[in-house]
Amino acid sequence: MTTVTITPAGDINIVDIIEGETQTFTCTTDSSRPAAWIQWYIGGQNVTNQAAPQLPQQDGDMLISSSSLVYTGSDVDQNKVIFCEAVNIEGRKKAKSTEKSVYIQCKYYLPYSCTGLCLLSADELLILRVDFDTIVQDRSFIATFIKLLICNVHRKSKSYYSNVIIKISFIK
Repeated sequence: MTTVTITPAGDINIVDIIEGETQTFTCTTDSSRPAAWIQWYIGGQNVTNQAAPQLPQQDGDMLISSSSLVYTGSDVDQNKVIFCEAVNIEGRKKAKSTEKSVYIQCKYYLPYSCTGLCLLSADELLILRVDFDTIVQDRSFIATFIKLLICNVHRKSKSYYSNVIIKISFIK
């Protein structure tokens, strides 16, 4: 056993997860004998007990180990790292996957329409994600601020907004 792969894969090791929604991570080893035992970590804490049971698959006279972890996005895990580690022969041989940084996209429920200025207050790090129509945008703004003014908000459907104008005010 020399490699461990974690999915979803990507060019950057950042995973955007909407708060309260799930993301499945899968960890797979290359062939080994005996089968490797896969452990999961979020922010350095072992969460293997939250993963699905592991059933190795035969690959000739070797075994391929695989494990899936269904993670539910939680703001307490913001910026934490998730990774898996495979252990073979009682800890003597270890292989670690790449680390994925977890970015939680918070859900904010805005009114159906806002004809004047809407004022929201925040006293901690807020990640704002604005979706236009049904096109998912990349992380568009990350900042620490006290007040956020949002105007001209019109709800297009249950999950998406259109015609959004955002004004940021930094107030000391």
